[in-house]
Amino acid sequence: MQHVFALALGVFSIGIFVPALMSISAPVRANIFTKVLKEAGEAGSKAARHGLDIPGGVGRFIAKLPQKPGHLALAAHATPEGHWKFVNGKGEVFTAASPEEMSRVLKMLSPDGAAPDAKLSLYLSEETLFENARYLDKLPKGSVHHIVVGEQSFLLDVVSKGGGISRFARVRPNVLVPLSSRKAFDEAIWQLSRPLRKADIRVISLRTGARPTLSPSPHFDKTSGQALVDVVEPDSLAKAMTSVSGQTLLVSGEIRGDVLYFVPQSGPPRSLNLPQLREAALNADVNLIILRSRSPRQPGGRNWLWQRVEVGGLKGALKRETFADFLQALGAGGGGTFRVSATSQGRGRVIVEAVSQKQEALVPYSDVVGGWLGEVVSHVTGNVVITGVSAFNRDKERQQELDNRIIPGIPSFYQMIYLGSLIAGLMAWSVSREVWLMIWPPEQRLEYRTSAGFIAARAIKMIVFFLVFLPIAGIPLLILSLLLQVWTILSWVWAVLTSPVRVWRWYRKHSS
Repeated sequence: MQHVFALALGVFSIGIFVPALMSISAPVRANIFTKVLKEAGEAGSKAARHGLDIPGGVGRFIAKLPQKPGHLALAAHATPEGHWKFVNGKGEVFTAASPEEMSRVLKMLSPDGAAPDAKLSLYLSEETLFENARYLDKLPKGSVHHIVVGEQSFLLDVVSKGGGISRFARVRPNVLVPLSSRKAFDEAIWQLSRPLRKADIRVISLRTGARPTLSPSPHFDKTSGQALVDVVEPDSLAKAMTSVSGQTLLVSGEIRGDVLYFVPQSGPPRSLNLPQLREAALNADVNLIILRSRSPRQPGGRNWLWQRVEVGGLKGALKRETFADFLQALGAGGGGTFRVSATSQGRGRVIVEAVSQKQEALVPYSDVVGGWLGEVVSHVTGNVVITGVSAFNRDKERQQELDNRIIPGIPSFYQMIYLGSLIAGLMAWSVSREVWLMIWPPEQRLEYRTSAGFIAARAIKMIVFFLVFLPIAGIPLLILSLLLQVWTILSWVWAVLTSPVRVWRWYRKHSS
C-alpha cells in the first residue's frame, strides 16, 4: 500500500510541478536561480555587518585598498536624511550630520600618526550618487571622489555647463560614462568591463562585387598569425550574418540617422539601412560594432584594427582585453576622449554609443564625399580617424544567460533545472530507487542468452535512470521523500504521546 501511495504521489507531483514551471515567463526563467543565490548571499553578508559593509559593499572595498603615506581612503555613504557615514580600512565608523562633525572626519578616522593635511579620497556607493547626490556638497573640500561598482572603482569627474552639473565616471583616462540613470550606468559599466574574445571578432571590409558570404570562422595570416579582414558584398552583409552566429562584427562607416555611409575599397560611396542591419544582427545573435569615422574607408589587407588595439598603451596581445581598453586604444590613435552611454532596445539588446569629444560639427554629406574622393593613400592603417563607436550588443542579462550555459544552444534555465532535479533525485535516493524499480523492475539473467546482453541492458537502464528519470522526477521525489520523513516523524511523536494510554489499556486488559 505504501508503494502505491508513493507512486501516486510522485506522479501527482510531476503533473503539478512541470506545468507550473513551464508557465513561468522566459525573462523570469533566465536568471531565477542566479538571483536566488545572489539574494541569499547578500542576506548572509547583511547579517554580519560590522561597519565594513555599508550599502554597495564600499566598506569591504576600502578594506582591500593598500594604504599610501599621506593619503587616507574612506568609504562614504549618504543616508536619505542627509547624514554621512564614513568607514576606514579597519572598519571604524564615523557618522557626520553637521559641518562641525564633517570637519572632524579626517581626525577621527585617520590611523595613528597620520598627517593632519593628508589627502582625502572618498569612495562613494552607487546609492549615494544616484539617490542622494544632493548632499555631495557637504563633503570635505578638496577631497577626491570615486564611485565603487562591484570590485572596481572609478574616479568621478564633474562638468559644469549651462548652469547644471554633470557627473562622469572615468573608466579609462579617455573613456567617460555619465551618471544619468543607474540602470543605464550599470549596463554601460558592464559592457565596458566585459572581456573581448579575439577569436570571435571579425573585421569586415565592404567591397562591391565581393563574396556574398562569410566563413563560420576567421582566417589568419600564416606569417604573423593575425586575423585577416573578411571582405563581403555590402548588399549581402545582413544575410551573411547567419553564418557567424555568436560572434562580433566590426564595420567602419559614418552613421547619419538610420543610414550607414561608407566608401568601398573601389567604387563610389555607398550606404546601407542601419535598422535592417541591426535586425539581422539580432536574428543571427551577432554583436554589431560600427566604428564611426568622417572618412569611412574600408580596411584591406591585414587586420588593421587588431594592430590598433594592441598599441596606444596596451601591453602586448592581452588575452582579456575589455571594451574599455578597446576604446582607450582607439582614443590614443586619434579618437580623443569618448563619452559612453547605453540604451536598452529590448529583446535582449542594447546600443552602446561612444562619442568622441573631438568630433567636429557635421558638414554636408556631399562635402564629405568630396573629401573622401580627394584623398590618396597607400594604406588604410593609421589613416582612419575614429570619431565614435556604435555597438549593437547583447545586453547584460542576455549575455550572462549565454555565459551560464554548459551546453550551447540550450537555455541555462533548463540546464539548471536539469542538474538541480538530478541532484534532488540523488538526495531522495531511497524513494527514487523504489519508485524506479516499480516502473522498471530489475532484469533477470535468465531473460538474456548472453552475459553481454544482460550487462548492456543493465547499462541502458542505469543511463535512463540517471539522465532521464531523475532529471524529470527528482524534485517531486525529493518533496515526496521529505513528506514521508515528516510522516515518519509525526508517527513516532504520536506513538510517544499515546504510549501512556496504550500502557494503561494493556494493564487493564491483563489485570482483569
